[in-house]
Amino acid sequence: GYYLSHTDTGQLIDSNAFDAGFGLASDYGLDTYTTRIDDFNDVNRVDIGYHYSEGLPRYILDVNIVEDLNDPGIHGYVLPDPNRPYYFEGDTVTLTAYPDDAAPNYFLQGWYDANDLLLGVGRTLDVVMDWHKFIRVRFRQGKKILVSGGGPALRDAVNAAENGDTLVVIAGTYDGNIDFGGKEIRVMSANPDDPNIVARTIIDGGSVTRGFIFANGEGRDALLNGVTITNSGGIPGESGGAIYIDANSSPTIVNVSISNCNVVSASGGAIYINSNNNPKFINVDITSCSSDGGNGGGIYLADYSVATFLYVTITDCRAIGGSGGAVFCNLETTTIFDKCEFADNYAGSFGGGLYVSDNGATSLSECVFTGNTADIDAGAARFDAN
Repeated sequence: GYYLSHTDTGQLIDSNAFDAGFGLASDYGLDTYTTRIDDFNDVNRVDIGYHYSEGLPRYILDVNIVEDLNDPGIHGYVLPDPNRPYYFEGDTVTLTAYPDDAAPNYFLQGWYDANDLLLGVGRTLDVVMDWHKFIRVRFRQGKKILVSGGGPALRDAVNAAENGDTLVVIAGTYDGNIDFGGKEIRVMSANPDDPNIVARTIIDGGSVTRGFIFANGEGRDALLNGVTITNSGGIPGESGGAIYIDANSSPTIVNVSISNCNVVSASGGAIYINSNNNPKFINVDITSCSSDGGNGGGIYLADYSVATFLYVTITDCRAIGGSGGAVFCNLETTTIFDKCEFADNYAGSFGGGLYVSDNGATSLSECVFTGNTADIDAGAARFDAN
């Protein structure tokens, strides 16, 4: 139905159709009908609009934080406080969980329904009020988990991890296709600051899978630190050979080396960053990656994406038949490059080092461009006008 908006029902404005008709509602026999979702009858001057015999159904949303008997206490809270008397049918309530700041290392464990089935692990949960809803929330302390053995061990550990866990990966060669699954977890080598350890902690996609995937709204607390990603990508049409970051995901990538990752009929040989996100990259080295039939031999940023790059080096990457040998920034992207290096990259079209499309806002601070080439124009960098 089409009800008139009114602030008494939680809506933003009062419709100008209230009390805007000619004569009283009772003159038309409409004083026992309503134009509002809360079933408040039309009284006094008649409202302009369809009159209903009743308003929308009302439902209860009950949210409870479940205490862990092995860790007594309530270690977080939920906003907005949803325990008001009722919500109207069709309302969407966005709940946000906040772990206890006063106690270290607490994280959201998950949202659960009345049957204790997991609904999600993200900080927010959208609840559509189509019936009475009973939501349970749990908080937990993160754990430190050692991962060793190579092969699928890291992927299996990430799948089993919960918010707040830190996975310490012992040197070895591990399979790719590792999906963070929207969880706030940290994956790091035994010593992320030691280049020798980083070089020996390898994720190898076997030229048939991506290295890592962030596609479920991960935030900055999702951390990848101190690994080498190689031989990843290769499936035609699948962008982001080493790291794929989907819309609304913003992980932190630190001390990572990427080499020999390639995509075919796709973009972002090493890294693909989709729209509406804000990841951060610190001390990342990308070498010998390519996009064949796409853009961004090293990194591709989709429309309206935001990203920060600090101490990132991109060398010998190629956009075969495309633009942005090292980096391609699509429409209305916002990027910061601080102390980055673009060396010996190639584009089949424009921007051997960097290509920035229309309305892109790119900041370059203390960056170095050397030896980049493009077949058509702008070996170092090209910035398109509106």
